[in-house]
Amino acid sequence: FGMFSGGSGWQLLLRDLHGVAKPLLADEQQYQFPRFSPDGRKVSYSVLARGGGDVYVYDVATATPTRLSTEAGINDRPEWTPDGKRVLYRHAQDVSGNLERIWWQPIDKSEAASSLTEQIAGPLKGVSLSEGLMSPDGTTLLLRSSGGPTGRDIWYMKIKGDTAPHPFEVTPFDELMPRFSPDGKWVAYVSTESGDAGVYVRPFPGPGGRVQVSAGPGTEPVWSPDGKRIYYIAGRDLIAANVIAGSTFTVATRETLFTDDFLPGTIHANYDVSRDGKSFLMVAAKDQVSGFTVVVNWLQDVKRRLKASAAQK
Repeated sequence: FGMFSGGSGWQLLLRDLHGVAKPLLADEQQYQFPRFSPDGRKVSYSVLARGGGDVYVYDVATATPTRLSTEAGINDRPEWTPDGKRVLYRHAQDVSGNLERIWWQPIDKSEAASSLTEQIAGPLKGVSLSEGLMSPDGTTLLLRSSGGPTGRDIWYMKIKGDTAPHPFEVTPFDELMPRFSPDGKWVAYVSTESGDAGVYVRPFPGPGGRVQVSAGPGTEPVWSPDGKRIYYIAGRDLIAANVIAGSTFTVATRETLFTDDFLPGTIHANYDVSRDGKSFLMVAAKDQVSGFTVVVNWLQDVKRRLKASAAQK
């Protein structure tokens, strides 16, 4: 993939299935991790800023962005609750590597932001939680830890009742970027077990083995709304894996939708697919940016970034 230098302005773009793009927001900022709301009428995203960042919610109909998070430090990687009333996000007080937790807040700000994982215990006590999302039925949190004994791992816990964390994919290798299938029965994620970062699927919560989705290296899995496709990034390509997710999971075919310059998410998916499955919300550098270079050994760069600083856990 490409690395950009020379400018700080990034664009939030809507791209159709052929890669034709148009800006969603006119402003150029350091956008990250856009997500459509469940009804497609709003978009959450974070904006990188010196010393941290904040989460915003954009109303598509009124073309109005509203800042959601106000806590000092890092606030990013937003994910919607299934009812579209709240946004989850990663919060850390600063970029020095302090403990990360998953917070949430109503988008109407009827309640203050609060931690969903403040009292987490057991094997995750004192371990940073760097990615978090909710199951489609709203009962379960899927969490990605960092800094534990085995590095980056994927766990799950109930939101109410017995909230003890349970391992989903915990190995000596890195597992990250988890995504629930629309029916909540499968989880797509990235693993480095083969030596390369690849996309895999396992039944949730298990038991069951994993199935490789990417034909070789791949990152940033995102399910189509109907659950029949898993999109992922391979280099500068957006790939669509056509899948059959029934009592078993099968990858039927793969196709490259388009090849383009977009900013990848080396630690969390940096794009999303619309509710009708006809467009993608992506981040790209502005046209005037200088110093675009194609990185030939992109996989080595992915590995390096996966071991990056505390701000990118």
